[in-house]
Amino acid sequence: MVVGAAGFMYVATRIPLPGQIPANQVSIITYADGTEMVRIGAENRTDVPLTQVPVHVRNAVLSAEDRGYWIEPGISVRGIGRAVWNNLRGRDVQGGSTITQQYVKNAYLTQERTFSRKFKEIVIAVKLDREYSKEQILEWYLNTIYYGRGAYGIQAAAETYFRKGVNQLTVAEGAVLAASIRSPALYDPDTHPAMAKARWRFVLDGMVEEGWLPASTAATLTYPRVAPKTTSMLNRARGPAGHVVDQVRDELANIGFDEALLNRRGLRVQTTIDPRAETAAAAAVAQVFAGEPANLRQALVAIEPRTGAVRAYYGGQAGTGFDYAQAWRPPGSSFKPYVLAAALDQSLHADSGLSVYSTFDGSSPRTFAGVEVHNSEGAQCPSCTLLTAMKRSVNTVFYDLAIQTGPARVAAMAQKLGVATSQPNGQPTLRVNGVTDGSIGIGRYEVRPVDQAAGFATLAAGGVRHPAYFVQKVTDAQGAMLYEHRDAVQQVLDPRVANDVTFSMEPVAGYSGDDLADGRPTAAKTGTQQFGDTAFNSDAWMVGFTPQISTAVWVGSDQPPAAQRQRRPAVRPRPAGADLAGVHECLPDQPAGPAAAGPGAGARRPATRAGAERTADHHRHRAHPHHRRARHCRTHHAGAPPVAAAYDDPAAGDHHAVLRAVPMHHRAADQAQPNPSHPDRLGAATRVVTYAPCGDLLGSVGNDRSPQRRQVTTRAPRATTGHHNAER
Repeated sequence: MVVGAAGFMYVATRIPLPGQIPANQVSIITYADGTEMVRIGAENRTDVPLTQVPVHVRNAVLSAEDRGYWIEPGISVRGIGRAVWNNLRGRDVQGGSTITQQYVKNAYLTQERTFSRKFKEIVIAVKLDREYSKEQILEWYLNTIYYGRGAYGIQAAAETYFRKGVNQLTVAEGAVLAASIRSPALYDPDTHPAMAKARWRFVLDGMVEEGWLPASTAATLTYPRVAPKTTSMLNRARGPAGHVVDQVRDELANIGFDEALLNRRGLRVQTTIDPRAETAAAAAVAQVFAGEPANLRQALVAIEPRTGAVRAYYGGQAGTGFDYAQAWRPPGSSFKPYVLAAALDQSLHADSGLSVYSTFDGSSPRTFAGVEVHNSEGAQCPSCTLLTAMKRSVNTVFYDLAIQTGPARVAAMAQKLGVATSQPNGQPTLRVNGVTDGSIGIGRYEVRPVDQAAGFATLAAGGVRHPAYFVQKVTDAQGAMLYEHRDAVQQVLDPRVANDVTFSMEPVAGYSGDDLADGRPTAAKTGTQQFGDTAFNSDAWMVGFTPQISTAVWVGSDQPPAAQRQRRPAVRPRPAGADLAGVHECLPDQPAGPAAAGPGAGARRPATRAGAERTADHHRHRAHPHHRRARHCRTHHAGAPPVAAAYDDPAAGDHHAVLRAVPMHHRAADQAQPNPSHPDRLGAATRVVTYAPCGDLLGSVGNDRSPQRRQVTTRAPRATTGHHNAER
C-alpha cells in the first residue's frame, strides 16, 4: 500500500519552477492581548545563473548543508531512517535533509513535523532528482534559500552582507553566507558573533575534508568584515519593541521555526509582552532621561514569576543596534541575594546554624587574602546581622560570606536561579580565567539585566524556576495550532531559603524611603559598580519583585564625554521632583497572592526603616573616600483604583504601575577603550557617566491592600564562632 501511494504521488506530482512558486504570505507577531506588533514577510531576491556563482561559494554551501550532494539520489537514507524511528517513538520528525529535500520543503510544502509531510518531501525530491540535473537543482536552491536579514537567494545575500555581487565573493565571505543557512537568526554575525564564527569554521573544515580547499589556505583565512545590519524599519516593530522582535526570532529558531518560515508562511505568533507595560516602560525612560546626557543607556526587563513570561522588555529606544537588556555588566550589590541564598542553602543541608540573624564583622576596611574591601562611604557595622547587612548593603559582610560559603557555590546558586551559564563566546559566566573568587560576593562578575529579572523571579516564586520566554503560541494562516509554550518548571531552591532571602530584601525599599503604595509587599536590591580606581560608577541597578512581577533595571553608558579626573563624588543628590526610571503594568487578572511561597505569613518585619540605602559597591586594594548616597524617593499616590500597583500614575491609566526613581547628578569617568575580544558586549571598562537611580523599580497588583508579612523559616542562630545576635 505504501509503495502504491508513493507511486501515485510520484506520477501525480507536478514540479513547478522557482518563478512559479506561490507568493509568500505575511506573518504577524502580536502582543499578549493579540494586538499587532509587526508584520513579517517582505522579500529581497534576485535570481542569478549558477555560472555566476563561484565554485568556492557553491562548495561552501555544500559543505554547510549537504556534503554528499553530488552522489546521493536526492534524499538521505540516514535522514529517512531517523524520521521513521522518531515517528515510531511518537517524536517530532527531524531527519537530516539533503539540499534537494530542503528545496522541496521550502518550495512546495509546509514546515509541519509529521511523517506524512516527510513522506511527500521524499517522493518529490526523488522525482526532482531524476528529472533535472544536479546543477539545475543547485541553482534553484541557491536562488530561493533564505540567508537572513531579508535576503532570499545568494545574490541578495552577497549584497546584504558584503555590499557586492555574488561573483565577487571570496572563500571566507562565501563561507559566512553558507554558515547562515542552517539558522539565519542564530548565526547572524551581528547578534551572535561567537556562534557565527564557529559555524563559519565548521564550513571551512568541511571544505578541507572534502578536498575542496587546501588545509594551508583554510588556516590562513580570517573571519571577514560583515556589513552591519541596516536601520531600515522593514520587518521591524517601531521603537523598543524592535528588540522584542529580535528575541522572538531567536526563540522561534530554537524551537524549530526558522526565519525563512516566519517570512513566508503567514504564521501568527503571539508573544508574552503586554502592550501597556511596553508602552509605559518606554514612556518612563523618556520622561526620566529628558535633559540628561545623550550617552546614557537603559534596560528594563519584567518577568512574571509564576510563569516565566516576559511582560516588558526595553533594550533601547530605537529597537535597533545593541540590545542593552542583553548587555553583560557587573551587577554590584544587586548580586548579594544570590550570596545569601547559597549560604542559607548550605546551612540548611549542613546544619551549620547560619541564619539571617547570624552576625558578621561589617567593619571597613577589611582584608581578605591580601584584598582590601571597603564599605560604601566607609560605613561601619562591627556586629552586623545578615538582615542588617542586606538592608545597608555592607560589602565586607558579603565578601566574607561568599568566601565562607565558597565562591563556586555562590556562582552555581546564581546560575541555578536564572543567571546564564555561558556567554555568547562560549565561556562560562561568573568567573575570570576559570576562577571565581570572593569578589562574587559584591557583584564583580558580569550578568545581564534579563538574567537578574529571571533570577529574582525564581526567588519570588518560592524557589520555583520558570524559564523566561517570549513566545506564547504559533498558529498557521488558517488558525491551526503549531506550537504552544510548555513550562519547564523546576524547584531549584528550598522554599524556606527563598522565603528568608526575600525576607532579608523586604526592608531595602523602605530603608531608602521607597515603600510601595498602601504598604504593598516588595523585595528589592540596588547595586552600583565603581569605574576602575576612579571616584565614578559605571553601572547602576535596581532589581526587585512583588508576588506578581520581577523587574530588573540597569543604567549605564558606552560613550561618555571627555574624561573628568577630579576626585569628586561620582554622583550627588538632585533636587526632589525627578521621577520615573521605569514602568511595569499591573496584571489585573492575577490574584494578590502571598509575598513569597514560604510558610510563616503573619510574623513581624524588622522594625528599622530609617535612612537611605548605600548602594555603591567597592572592591579595591585601597580606600576610596568618594562614594554616593542614594536620595530618598517620593511616593505619588492619589486615589488608587481597586487594582493598583507600586505607584499609581493617573496619566498611565488604571492598569499601569509606575516604577519611580530619583536620578543623580553625574560626572564623566576616565575614558576607556571598548573590549575588542567581546564585540557582542560593551567595553570591558564601560566608559560611563554615572546615572544612579534609587527607588522602586517593580510593580505590584491585587485588591489586598494589606502588606503580606513573613517570618524566618531556615536555621535559627546558635552559638558558634563570632557573634550571633538576633535583630528584633
